[in-house]
Amino acid sequence: MLALEFIDRDSDEAMTDARSATIWLGERRIRSALPAGSEQALGLLRNAIADALRSAAAGTEPAPTSLERLNAASAAAPAAPQVNWASGSRPRSWMTTNASPEQHVLALLARSAIELLAGDRLDQLTACAAPGCGRLFLATNSRRLWCSMSCGNRVRVARHASRARTQRPATG
Repeated sequence: MLALEFIDRDSDEAMTDARSATIWLGERRIRSALPAGSEQALGLLRNAIADALRSAAAGTEPAPTSLERLNAASAAAPAAPQVNWASGSRPRSWMTTNASPEQHVLALLARSAIELLAGDRLDQLTACAAPGCGRLFLATNSRRLWCSMSCGNRVRVARHASRARTQRPATG
């Protein structure tokens, strides 16, 4: 889900300037060239989305300012569905807006978070149980504790090493 990818630590480097943010968005099939200076607005929205989603995962309410920022970003770029039906093929639809590229991107990101917060998958939103991780993910299985195999492996290796240390006979 776009909102989860946006707040993920791995996207930190992608959001350092408008050019790299545009590339990050393009990799997610969002074609919108962000103007220089968009980084601050992206950062503020990212913080608002992170607060709202982390609060939801913890079962608490986010700061009112986070919700205000989400709603404002979503409302700033009205979207209209469009359709194209090329001869001999299936109809194809997309959303368009007259908003600026920055408003368009912020609205897409905000709407992704809103869809998650108000949608049917909110109960799947979980924080990774691996120490030091804290990433959010959608747990499709209620027994899933970690965001990735690497976090799960790290926890299991640490548990094994701890058991091995306590079971080792004392020498001396």
